[in-house]
Amino acid sequence: MKLKHILFLVALTAATPVIHLGAAESKAAPAGESSKPAAKKAAKNTYPLYGKIVEVTPKTLTIVRSDAPEAERRQYAFSSDTEIVHGDTAITVDELKPGLWVGGILKKSDGDGKDIVIKVNTGVKQRGGEKAAAAPKAEEKPRPAKKKAKAKEADE
Repeated sequence: MKLKHILFLVALTAATPVIHLGAAESKAAPAGESSKPAAKKAAKNTYPLYGKIVEVTPKTLTIVRSDAPEAERRQYAFSSDTEIVHGDTAITVDELKPGLWVGGILKKSDGDGKDIVIKVNTGVKQRGGEKAAAAPKAEEKPRPAKKKAKAKEADE
C-alpha cells in the first residue's frame, strides 16, 4: 500500500510544474493584448476620405460626397506632412482640380478646427462625367426560350 502512495506522490509532483507553466502562459497573453488597444485608439483617430473636389487652395480642400446639388460641402486642412498622389506617383496641390474624385485618409482634429488631410489619392475610380458617358453599354440579347417550353410546343 505504501508503494501506491509513493507512485501517486511522484505522479502528482511531476504534473505540478506543468500546471504552473500553463498558468504562466495564460497570464502572459493578456499582457501582450494590452498593447493592442493603444494601436486601435490610434487607428480610430483617422477615417477615410472620398468625394469630389469643389475647391482647393494650398491650405484647404473642400469636397462634396455626391453629385446632388444639395450635397453638404466639407472642408479639410492640409498639413506640411500631407501626401498627395495619383496612384504611386507623387503630385502637387496645383494638380488637384475641381470636379476630380479623390480618396484618402483624414485625421480628426484635436480641437474644433478642421480635420487634417493625411493622404489624398486622385487615382480612384471616377464617378459619372465623361467616363460614364463614354462607356459603351452592352446590348441585351434575347434570352433563349426554356427547354420545357420548346418541348411543349413540339408536342402540340
